[in-house]
Amino acid sequence: MGTFIPVPGLIYASALELAASCMEIAVVSGRNAALLISTQSAKKKPSGEV
Repeated sequence: MGTFIPVPGLIYASALELAASCMEIAVVSGRNAALLISTQSAKKKPSGEV
């Protein structure tokens, strides 16, 4: 499965729910969105910042 980014900066946590809808999928979607936000924000930090 490839990367799904409809618009830069938009996090669509429910993309996986199109295939299967249940509480576990919602939890996985939320975790994936949080990891994506963390990764993107780490890339935007100027060098020298922690």
